[in-house]
Amino acid sequence: GGLTATSVVALPVSAAIVTILWRLARDAAPAVPPLGAAVAVAAGIVAGLPIWTPRAQLWDLLFILACTWLWRRYLRTGHVAPLAIIPLITVAWANLHGSGVLAFPTCLVALAVAIPVGMRWSVWSRPRLRPLVISSVVALATLAINPYGPTIPLYPFDPAVASAFHPAIDEWRSPDFDEV
Repeated sequence: GGLTATSVVALPVSAAIVTILWRLARDAAPAVPPLGAAVAVAAGIVAGLPIWTPRAQLWDLLFILACTWLWRRYLRTGHVAPLAIIPLITVAWANLHGSGVLAFPTCLVALAVAIPVGMRWSVWSRPRLRPLVISSVVALATLAINPYGPTIPLYPFDPAVASAFHPAIDEWRSPDFDEV
């Protein structure tokens, strides 16, 4: 769809990001009044501004927040239903922004750190790790469901792929002042 489709999709993706930020703020501090949660959401929006443009990185922000919210729901309730959605997210992630798929393993590392911290602070009781591990392994495997197959984690490092600093990207090229 080109730039027009990217711009049109940015609005609902941004709305989904704000919604998930709101839910995370309300989950993290249910006793905080709505104004306090709104301030937390506004702080999240400001923190995300460097990538909050109608570009593929917006999907990364959405998928990171969605995984965080679903893992938090599982850790809080113990219900495995939220974990079943994680592999669907990784399929979408690999197909909508292949360069961003390395963020998912990074999220798994953050989750591995967050669980003992949450247990230590008595935020969560000891979770059943088996459903988390199964969901994570399946999610990592589903990253291969894309045009590049299982080599998708290597995609950002492929020299043929235009990175943010590649001169072929229009917004990084200086304007051609010689053309009239």
